[in-house]
Amino acid sequence: MNKAIVADFGRHNCKIGYSGNEAPEMTFPSVIGTPFKSRSIIGIKDEDHYVGESAMKRRSLLSLSSPIGMSSILNWDDYEHLWHYSFYNALEIVPEDYTVLVTEPASRTKFDRRKILQILFETFNVKGLVFARSGALPMFTQIESDTLTIVSIGSNVEIVPIVKNKVVDNAIVESKWNSQHVDKKLVKLISYYDNIKMFNFYENRAMIEDIKHSVCEITDCTKEEKNKSHKPLEYVLPNKRKISLCDSRYKIGEFFFNPQIGKQNIKGIHHLIIESIKKCPIHTHKTLFENILLAGGGSSFKGLSPRLKYEIEKSLESNYNKKETQNEIDSVTIKDPKNPQLLSWYGGSVFCNLNRFKRRFISKKKFQKYNDDLKIRLI
Repeated sequence: MNKAIVADFGRHNCKIGYSGNEAPEMTFPSVIGTPFKSRSIIGIKDEDHYVGESAMKRRSLLSLSSPIGMSSILNWDDYEHLWHYSFYNALEIVPEDYTVLVTEPASRTKFDRRKILQILFETFNVKGLVFARSGALPMFTQIESDTLTIVSIGSNVEIVPIVKNKVVDNAIVESKWNSQHVDKKLVKLISYYDNIKMFNFYENRAMIEDIKHSVCEITDCTKEEKNKSHKPLEYVLPNKRKISLCDSRYKIGEFFFNPQIGKQNIKGIHHLIIESIKKCPIHTHKTLFENILLAGGGSSFKGLSPRLKYEIEKSLESNYNKKETQNEIDSVTIKDPKNPQLLSWYGGSVFCNLNRFKRRFISKKKFQKYNDDLKIRLI
């Protein structure tokens, strides 16, 4: 029996690979490029679209877009192109021979889910399909996952509490975290604070991501840190030009805790975590605060873990009454794993080798038999 295919498609990147592996076979930008009608690519036969890195390399001649929104699919034809590229170019396989695990945000609609079923069964003829919440999958990467709070920071922020190896559904908290807005804010900050004229967002999205994770830093908010002068840090652009970033690389991280500075009407991450845990049975609160796991590309900011711990502990007293705080709900532990951006994919890879996976996947025969009456259960 062939291994299952694990597909983690996000707004920025698509990760595709085989179950049982620790990392995907390929990660590529979830970008579709369509040629401008008035231009052609010299020396190359014009295609009607380009996918991933191929689109990025030709970006000056293409209109770029991502078919995946924060919680919904924006363009179904382009979304289908991502699957075609994943199967036939990235993995070079015949999809008819494989079962596929698809990660998705908790807020994805039933309509979108059924449309994905239709595409994968009717267009690509896959053997079977499983939907899994990207915010819950990281629990399968942990040795002790009995009681765990997963903070998944990607296009959205999802807080997913796990108790006795099961998701507490009514305690999931999701925030419409606009990561693209954050990236554009970073470009403005660099222009304002460091007097550096920056670049087109879509054409340089990979570089913006790299700047965030290699240069930007979050302060721990102590008096000593506030009084410390920020040191500039050099970054080398793809054209070999060097830029020096100072205040801008610290300012962008404040958005995690005070989204209002980015003109977004949402709560800070520390408030979302407390809100989620308070919806769980009270006897689990202490353990949930002691097992907070960061996942998703947004969690790789330098300094996020200590600052998050500081903000949660500072907020606990005002969020719990005296009787509850006497129950020692004041100890916070943040688990900061390596490669947090791969945790959902890797969790899916592990899950595919469990018996629970075999019981959950939808076969093509079942899809054809029940169609609109088919009940889709999420992991």
